[in-house]
Amino acid sequence: VGAVSLLARMEIAGLDVGDRWQKLAEYLRPRAGDTLQPFLTLQYLYGLARADLVEADMLMAAIEDKATTTVAFDRLVWREVALPAARGVYAHARRNWADAARYLGVANPRLTEIGGGHAQRDLFGQILLDAHLKLGNWPIAERMLEMRRTWDPDGIPLNRDLNLVRSHLAPA
Repeated sequence: VGAVSLLARMEIAGLDVGDRWQKLAEYLRPRAGDTLQPFLTLQYLYGLARADLVEADMLMAAIEDKATTTVAFDRLVWREVALPAARGVYAHARRNWADAARYLGVANPRLTEIGGGHAQRDLFGQILLDAHLKLGNWPIAERMLEMRRTWDPDGIPLNRDLNLVRSHLAPA
């Protein structure tokens, strides 16, 4: 999952990762049915979907099943947080920015419930922000970037994106 996170963050920052998704996917293929921990499952899903493998669809189906069949407490987390997050990361990986923004927007406020640390879960916030940038949702992107700037005021990709957003918001 560390490699998934790193490649995703590199792409969001504008770097070309070449064929690394396909290479990484060979390690992710055995996880096509792994729904033990939502935080890990979302990253497996993103990597498989970025590699454009059928296993991503298999894992998405397993997540949908988990959201309806697990015990009550787990079912709430899977249904209300992990499932919309999964739909969002899957959509982003497949370059469907609108669905990525919609589903991750629902899941993002509750991501602490899926596990992982703050810095680890931040990947999903970056994916959500990237979707808004790709859609040209400038006011939303500006608010998200300003919030991120409180803990990373000198971040180069962050300030680059903030300048882009402000150029679109400035009166002509």
